[in-house]
Amino acid sequence: MRRRLAAMYTAQAVFASVNRDANHPAVCYESACRAADATPTGVVHPTNVNEAHRVTTTLEEVTMAGNVTEITESNFQATVLGSDKPFLVDFWATWCGPCLAIAPHVEAIANEQTAKLGVGKLNIDDHPAIASQFGVRSIPTLILFKGGKPVDQIVGAVPRAKLEELVRKHS
Repeated sequence: MRRRLAAMYTAQAVFASVNRDANHPAVCYESACRAADATPTGVVHPTNVNEAHRVTTTLEEVTMAGNVTEITESNFQATVLGSDKPFLVDFWATWCGPCLAIAPHVEAIANEQTAKLGVGKLNIDDHPAIASQFGVRSIPTLILFKGGKPVDQIVGAVPRAKLEELVRKHS
């Protein structure tokens, strides 16, 4: 399962930027999955050879693995602002290639820092009010909350070391 998830993350990151159509968030990642010996899910084969294969899989089930919590408008107050430990929120969208590229790093940090850090992902397409409330204008944006207030943020796809530095700085 981990290998398939990694293949999906990698393939999404590699191919998502190719598709410029906002109604179809990513192009087919079948060949990348094949290269990683994984089976793609949700691929709709085209009726026209000139049309790109479209991905229709829901990425929420892929990216909410491990110790990463799905953040929604209904649980934001209690989960993030009410947390007794620092809480890192990844503002993302399914169509965002850079968001998908850093997703494995966010998940790894969540799994390694479980005792001292909460980690969640908020899909800005599903919950735009929260993204707007915190001035999120570009994704991925990761905001670290401490004591119910935002204390630091990173915008853009950054190396894992940068994410770890952000967490270390506020632990």
